[in-house]
Amino acid sequence: MIVAFEVAQTIEELTEQQQAAADDDNEHQRQGDVQVGMKAVIVAGEHAVLYADCHNLQQWFKRGFAAPSVDEKLRCYTEAIRLKPDFAAAYNNRGVARRRKGDVEGALQDCTEAIRLKPGYAVAYNNRGNARKAKGDVVGALQDYIEAVRLGYKPKK
Repeated sequence: MIVAFEVAQTIEELTEQQQAAADDDNEHQRQGDVQVGMKAVIVAGEHAVLYADCHNLQQWFKRGFAAPSVDEKLRCYTEAIRLKPDFAAAYNNRGVARRRKGDVEGALQDCTEAIRLKPGYAVAYNNRGNARKAKGDVVGALQDYIEAVRLGYKPKK
């Protein structure tokens, strides 16, 4: 399962900072797409680079989700993590891609990092459970599945 909320939330926070710096230049957001004029970017100064990285972050994350190959997913999510090292959803999704590629240890590390960054992340617990199951750790997998359900995870039917 993919979680894009963190990307949208980060972009929203940066947009608010830029809009304030631009002295309320009547810029706005539409359905998650950030609309920032040149004046906002120029006035925002140090936020301009941060905005560009954030915009690229969203693009990398979306590209990872849509990528046809596991290798491309890994590349895109790794780039998203480089741009935002505390991006729990990118760690979670990269963990899923690593497991699919057969890198169970890498999957465990990424899912564990996603949980460390976002302790109530039910999907990451479920995905770490899948990685533990693939490793043969049935007890650990069961513990993660139980925690995922406790946190509200609902398996697809």
